Amino acid sequence: MSNNDGENGDIIAGGGPRRREYVAGPGGTVFCFRSLTNNCIVISETDGGPTTDVFLKAARLSENHDSALADVTTEINKHLRTAISNNKDKSKRLSILITSRGPMLSWVTCLDSDPETRDRAIGVIE
Repeated sequence: MSNNDGENGDIIAGGGPRRREYVAGPGGTVFCFRSLTNNCIVISETDGGPTTDVFLKAARLSENHDSALADVTTEINKHLRTAISNNKDKSKRLSILITSRGPMLSWVTCLDSDPETRDRAIGVIE
């Protein structure tokens, strides 16, 4: 574990997400795991909700983050919180996958967060 990884959860001590990679497994399940790359950004905790807003707003409006972007950011965060709350499979965590075609929202299974899930995925236990 590097100095940038938190001991628990998905937030690094400095406030950012852990570095994760993703892969599609059997049946189309997407698995995320710790990695040196950062193309799977987990945005929901295992208890079903984000601890903070997913997308950040600037502390003050500027030409780079004006009122239109601030308003859209608020709406996006509202919709993401609703999706997370309505998720029926609490073992899946809402994530942003960084793909070659652009970012995509996805429900993923985090292999490093739950040893039993990881062991089932690799076939060590049933």
